[in-house]
Amino acid sequence: MRQKLCLSLIFTIGIVLTAFSQQEPSGFLFTEYQDAQVYVAGTFSNEKVNYNVMDKQLYYIDQRDGLVRIVDNMSRIRIIKMDNRNFIPVPSGGLQEALPTTPPIFVEYLPKVKRKGQQVGYGGTSELTSTNASHYLGREGYILPEKQDIVATSLYNCYWIEKNGKKKKFANFKQFVKIYPENKAILDEYIKMNNVEFNNSEEIVKLCLYAESLN
Repeated sequence: MRQKLCLSLIFTIGIVLTAFSQQEPSGFLFTEYQDAQVYVAGTFSNEKVNYNVMDKQLYYIDQRDGLVRIVDNMSRIRIIKMDNRNFIPVPSGGLQEALPTTPPIFVEYLPKVKRKGQQVGYGGTSELTSTNASHYLGREGYILPEKQDIVATSLYNCYWIEKNGKKKKFANFKQFVKIYPENKAILDEYIKMNNVEFNNSEEIVKLCLYAESLN
């Protein structure tokens, strides 16, 4: 029989973010905490959660005291259901969204980051961009003191499609067509004719299903 358990009980005690005494990390997938069902080994918990793409941690609001905590062993989670969306943890760390497709297609949401503008005189600012955010955050999800100027500006998608029991990754169209080398010309034409947007997961799903139909 399934039981409704609080995440703080399933995972003992999560890492506490006490009133965000340091700067709250940027890069949350959702603007607000979402109602979700978190499934763990035959049990589930109704929670309010949010996922941070910069530190690849699942945050939740503890039902007992209202404090924000981080799940300290996300690998125990089987699936997180939010409305009609399903998220699963992956061995490399973080979450991927499992799209309801055949073959299975997965999306990982990644941050584009930059340094906060620094004053350079006469009211101007300067910026230095970076593409790897994970090195700038501590395990607890706090921005490290010397790296507090790193913020997420937007998100971009990375995809996997499952073929023959293995997940094949593509982070751009060039990588995608390499999965289907025999139909490269046809797929290049499809992408151009349909103005496929890489960060539009619905359009990518259509592209993948079209590629599969050519085999």
